[in-house]
Amino acid sequence: FYYEIKFGKGLSEPQVGWATDSFEEADAWIGRGIGDDEHSWAADGSRNCCWHEGRCGDAAWPVSWAESDIVGCAIDIDRGSMQFSRNGT
Repeated sequence: FYYEIKFGKGLSEPQVGWATDSFEEADAWIGRGIGDDEHSWAADGSRNCCWHEGRCGDAAWPVSWAESDIVGCAIDIDRGSMQFSRNGT
């Protein structure tokens, strides 16, 4: 599976990734999102982290994400792997 997202103005600590059907979306912003529970995984190219269960693991991004970037998100469920790209690379 694959999708892309383009960051707009006001980019602040973006976490993009994947969630299972058990992920519960909040009705309002409470500081928890994708990657902050056991049902989701996320990458954060601004803080250079990978998130799962609310814990930040180090990620080595060559360039931090910024406004107007297009981030690609790919997942291979059979292999249990995710990949992220920035502006096609």
